[in-house]
Amino acid sequence: MISNGEYMPVPQTDKQKEVEARIEERAESASKKLGIDRRRFLGRTGRMARSFLAMNEVFGNSST
Repeated sequence: MISNGEYMPVPQTDKQKEVEARIEERAESASKKLGIDRRRFLGRTGRMARSFLAMNEVFGNSST
């Protein structure tokens, strides 16, 4: 968690922690397949795509 110095944010829920873990795990494997490091992968459009996939996996796909 990151604070702006004014107040501490509310702790993450278990589902939010799961989303974060899935993003890290999937980013690691995807970056290896692409031959780039995880940081570079997450610095590009892969971050948004991976984040949406992880949120859909944990919270469900609300578009249907």
